[in-house]
Amino acid sequence: MLITIPAGEGGDYLFLCTAAIVAGGEMNKGSIRFYKNGAQINEEMINMYTGSPGDQFDINFTSIQTASATDYYELYANCNTFSGDGTFDLSESRFMAFKLIS
Repeated sequence: MLITIPAGEGGDYLFLCTAAIVAGGEMNKGSIRFYKNGAQINEEMINMYTGSPGDQFDINFTSIQTASATDYYELYANCNTFSGDGTFDLSESRFMAFKLIS
């Protein structure tokens, strides 16, 4: 997922991120990584060590970033399993940014 700051819209932004992982078997752990202009600036990880097929786990974080026009932010997600496959439910995952105005 990618967000680019529009020209002339630099400032402080609130980023809200959620990755919804759906278990296809026994889950091990999941993580999301937050990048600014190609450099990792945050990572959130959860250890699940459980899960039956169909169980959903959400990884969430928020971040306030000072952004310049044309800065771009990316969100990557990963999940590891003991058995089966883990998938990401894109209809339940979120990556949003709101400009903060004072």
